Amino acid sequence: MATFASYTSLGPTDKSKVSSALQSIILAGAGARDRVPLIQVLLDDVADGRGRIGQKETGQALLAAKVLARVPEGAQVFGQTKNLRAFLKVIKSVSLPADAQTEAMRCVANALLLVPSAREEWISIGGADACIDILDRDSYGPETYFPAARIVYLITVARTPYILKMVDQYRIVDTLSRRLESIFDNFPISQPWTKEALTDLLKLTFNMTLQYPRMIDETPGGSNRVLGELWDDKFAVIVPTLLRLYHGLPPTSVPLTAPLTHVIHVLLNVPVEPFTTLFFPSQGSPTGSSHGSAGPSPNGSSAHPPESFGQRALNYLQRRSISSDKHPFIGRRSSPQPSTDAFKRSMDLLDSALAHYFPASDREITEPDDLKVRLMAKKEDVNVDEALSPLVLFIQRLIAGNEHVRERIRTVLLPPDLDRSVPLQRRPDLVGRLVRLLTSVHMPRLKDAVGEMLYAMCDANAEQLASAIGYGNVAGFLFNKGIMIPPPDSGDNGVNPITGTTSSSSSSNHTSSAPPIVDMDTPMTEEEKEAEAERLFVLFDRLERSGYGVNPVRRAQQEGRFQEIE
Repeated sequence: MATFASYTSLGPTDKSKVSSALQSIILAGAGARDRVPLIQVLLDDVADGRGRIGQKETGQALLAAKVLARVPEGAQVFGQTKNLRAFLKVIKSVSLPADAQTEAMRCVANALLLVPSAREEWISIGGADACIDILDRDSYGPETYFPAARIVYLITVARTPYILKMVDQYRIVDTLSRRLESIFDNFPISQPWTKEALTDLLKLTFNMTLQYPRMIDETPGGSNRVLGELWDDKFAVIVPTLLRLYHGLPPTSVPLTAPLTHVIHVLLNVPVEPFTTLFFPSQGSPTGSSHGSAGPSPNGSSAHPPESFGQRALNYLQRRSISSDKHPFIGRRSSPQPSTDAFKRSMDLLDSALAHYFPASDREITEPDDLKVRLMAKKEDVNVDEALSPLVLFIQRLIAGNEHVRERIRTVLLPPDLDRSVPLQRRPDLVGRLVRLLTSVHMPRLKDAVGEMLYAMCDANAEQLASAIGYGNVAGFLFNKGIMIPPPDSGDNGVNPITGTTSSSSSSNHTSSAPPIVDMDTPMTEEEKEAEAERLFVLFDRLERSGYGVNPVRRAQQEGRFQEIE
């Protein structure tokens, strides 16, 4: 194992031995006592550039230092001002190999992650400016854009005046839009570092769209508003780019993974109404506009607002395509025509994701809290609750912000000809999976997001929600939301307001609806007894998961008070 003494004993002429020593450090590390002083010697040699470490060895030396600095005390060395300056010197150098620049940025990213106090120091010495300059240049690849984006992302995790400078002076929004498109257009997602570069650029975009509007908003309490309630039209230019990625990222074996999940996170910050023509291309002008019909005005009259956010975004893309010679990556692959809309794409993603994790058929249904779901998610290294809930919230935002979309989702989930003979929670389709999630214990975020989505679908009307889904299915959600309503009265449509099923369905399916009215003197058959027992168990189980007590059947089973009947 390479030690501090063995490395420092080498001289400037021992280049081959220096390279071997660095490789030994990379592979085996160093002892705890040698680690911190060895990191500092390596960084001093890199800063000197004329001793043991020359230009050729700079990248290898930085990689060795990064391996040693994986512990907190090593990161503290990285975060010192003189060492940050050494990294910056490498990043800005035009004579060093490209791998040295990339390794220096990775070292800085590790330092800023583990030593938050170093972030402001990195800004003050000009390091953030250098990283933004790299993001603005078209001459690099994803392996270089990734650490640059990671550094700037870490700087913007907390509010800093530098965010205002990035937007107002450096026009970072234009840079992010152009860089996302250049990587998307020219580097396959399967290529190394492409996914990572897109992911961190999108995380940076999320921070900017979240922080900047709150920093400039002067409304009392504005900083406490939820996603999408604060917006600045300086970010309008990036919305078409986000939607290109949303519609264009290729499918993966796991339904929702990065960078698609991060596209959804950013879109949660985008208001729906100003961008109706981008979210829903076939719908026309924003809902609620008082400027006439949805179609474009042939003579350019004031049939629409002079220039909405969405129109400015489209105009920006047109201007940028004219000057594509300045940014050679742009325009190499033609943009997809705006023939798809965000609602359809979102519902397709949701349907495939829920079917993947909660498979169901007429014979067998996978409950959201089934152990099999958690085992599958663990195998795929996915937190289903965290991965799916932003998508559901995004759909909820689309629904709440557009009446036409509310009509569409009602048609998708609850069409007039929906078969109500089977309880909604026993259906093997999308609506069945959504209703089953309302009583999930292991997925609280997803449960609440689904409830909010269905609530928005019903015009934020609790009575309408209970009538549409069944009071028994939504009682827990409404209670947690602080809405207390009595069970709705039976309507004249034949639907039981408690179960959401037709009253006549009980005679044909005892396991999934209220029991039929029978003569009390007529003894039940064994099949009827089993069906009634199953129905009661399901009802008790749903009450238990909603927080209304313990399932007495389950308790009796756990206490061994059941015996098998041959």
